Amino acid sequence: MRSDQLLAPLRYASGAYDRAWRASFGLVLCYHRSAQEAAEDHGRFGVERGVSVSDLQKHLEFVVRRFRPATLEQAGEGGLTATLTFDDGYRDTLAVAAPLLRRYGMPGAVFVCPDYVGTTRRFWWERLGDILRAAPAGTHQTPLGEVTIGERRASEFERLSLRFIDSDPRRVDDLIAEFSRSLGVRIPDRDGRTDPFPTWSELRALADSGWTIGAHGMGHHNHALLRGSDLAGEIADSVAVCERQLGRAVTSYALPYGRGDDQARRLVAATGVAWCMVGGKGVVVPGGDRLATSRVQLNRPWPFAWACQIEHARRLSLSALSARGAA
Repeated sequence: MRSDQLLAPLRYASGAYDRAWRASFGLVLCYHRSAQEAAEDHGRFGVERGVSVSDLQKHLEFVVRRFRPATLEQAGEGGLTATLTFDDGYRDTLAVAAPLLRRYGMPGAVFVCPDYVGTTRRFWWERLGDILRAAPAGTHQTPLGEVTIGERRASEFERLSLRFIDSDPRRVDDLIAEFSRSLGVRIPDRDGRTDPFPTWSELRALADSGWTIGAHGMGHHNHALLRGSDLAGEIADSVAVCERQLGRAVTSYALPYGRGDDQARRLVAATGVAWCMVGGKGVVVPGGDRLATSRVQLNRPWPFAWACQIEHARRLSLSALSARGAA
């Protein structure tokens, strides 16, 4: 454990973080699902679970005490700001998160994939979760190498997810099928989710209520693995479809998995988008690159742990900004 993690409770309790945060910066938080039930229910793994309503409410109580609620476009302007963003466009963002943010006077942003809007399709990680929950215990030879199924299935899910993220996006469906067969498990349906993604009409209403609707690629493909016209089309089509369906300009884009190189960000900028969410940790600081906006994931329930993560992100951003100024 790092020293800053060990000292975080003392700093948080003493108010040291509040004093350190007097300089202007914008905190952009990243979420995926926001479920009504407790996050650990139903044997879900990792990103399948998301954050429970009670934890999300704790996060909101924390940020509204210390930060000014802001839209993504206002992030980092005039003191300490906080913006909540939700990736993938799940129905619970509309049904659970939006009413809760409204109660706290907090604007939000959601990044959607046009190929999924209004459908019952399921992401590959949801199907991977089905496979691991149904797989028999033991060690198996699979297309992804040796896999051990036991009590630590959640850890295996995280490890295998990285392999899927780094796989050819065009082969994900085939890989799911091959992986299922190697474990003797029925191939999970690609369609048939019980909580269909919001429709374009519902997303337009969400935008009318003050939310930012951003693009997230057409089909949530790893932009670091796409090249040439495939990459350009994935980005341009995603923005164009969102603008056409929403009837308004799209000003923000989130790279799936936070992955993509300078070329991907240039292609995002070419669509007229002003903000691009990338991987890594950091906060929005005056003079920072809006096309390389880092977000902070607050996945733990303890306020001092959040404070530690935020302070770490702030320091990383300020160091990067100083390095650019010295170059």
